[in-house]
Amino acid sequence: MRRIVAAIAFMATATSAMAALPPEYQRMEEFSAIMAAIEANGIPAAIGPINAIEYVGPDVYEIRSDRCIVRAFIVSTPAKGPPIVGPRQFTVELQPPVC
Repeated sequence: MRRIVAAIAFMATATSAMAALPPEYQRMEEFSAIMAAIEANGIPAAIGPINAIEYVGPDVYEIRSDRCIVRAFIVSTPAKGPPIVGPRQFTVELQPPVC
């Protein structure tokens, strides 16, 4: 009986660790992914030094330099297999610079 109770308690704590992120931490994850996408796509070389990255609406950010703006979109990726509770899975899509 004790083993069953211990197993149930372990499963409950393991499941709660996979909960969705609070909004402020989700925003930080999105910001980090945008920074990685900017670097991977050579955006600073294309638009010059970046002055700001601004949240402009749900799933939309603007990357600004002195002469150009690039919009970044957060796009949810579909779950593989049955849906599970956990942090949002997403990718970042960058639009071409508008100068």
